[in-house]
Amino acid sequence: MSSQTKPLIVLDKSVLQGVPRGFLANLVDCFEFLLTEALRYELNTYEQVKRQGMSANDVAELNHKIELYFGRAKDECGDSWLLDDAALQWEVKNAQSARTATRCPLSDITLEEISELRWAELLAYDEQLERLVQEACIALSAKVVKQIRIIQDNNPRSFYEWVSGQLAQSELIDDIMEMVTSSVRKYAKRQNLEMPNNFRPDQSWHVFGIGLATQCLAYRETWKPTTKKLANQFLDMVYLAYVAIADGLFSCDKDLLGLAWAMWPEKRPTLYTYDSAKVEIMVYTPKWMS
Repeated sequence: MSSQTKPLIVLDKSVLQGVPRGFLANLVDCFEFLLTEALRYELNTYEQVKRQGMSANDVAELNHKIELYFGRAKDECGDSWLLDDAALQWEVKNAQSARTATRCPLSDITLEEISELRWAELLAYDEQLERLVQEACIALSAKVVKQIRIIQDNNPRSFYEWVSGQLAQSELIDDIMEMVTSSVRKYAKRQNLEMPNNFRPDQSWHVFGIGLATQCLAYRETWKPTTKKLANQFLDMVYLAYVAIADGLFSCDKDLLGLAWAMWPEKRPTLYTYDSAKVEIMVYTPKWMS
């Protein structure tokens, strides 16, 4: 099977942690894995909170575990990384989806970025997520908030089907597209990038995925605030945004897959999870559908 015909699948960190060594290598003939900056960041910060009270030996052991995760991503998954700035700048400069943007091998990402991540970066992710989701929640109309809040906490089917229905409305998609275009123009100005006159994102672009994922996180936080740390919620948003330029997602995180199921109905056949009992990849089906 040629690389042109293999589906492009976003890989979540939970898969590297949940499947046995060598499992992913057996899938590369069927899938092309997209390794993202969200994955790189999650591997970098693995158990970062615990570091401050660790002994030197424990820190060394943790660093070794992180290196093993990166090694598996490199050796089993094709070592093809797309970083956020590269994706955004590609779409700004070329006025086309970052699906075809230049990716880089792990060797092009410095060891300092892997071994000496600053604590401030975690705080920056927290602040960025809090601001984005708060702004999106504030922007929700009173009518929408009322619709969400009458959905019971224990009724995920109603919530996710409601989200899918909202996203099927062309007016909402137009609003997201307008917001995204405005945000990207500000980004281009800050980066001194010249935007083509024909710049107009569509639903296959990474920047559209960012806007769509932000909207869905606002819905989820209004319905049932998550217990996840803010930084982890932000990373959920980044993974979901990359699904815009890919064909699907491979994750062991059922919350992440639930949002992807609602956001991308046309990609449901290529949303995958791992069956630990059968030791095989399987198409994700929400529990409440079975």
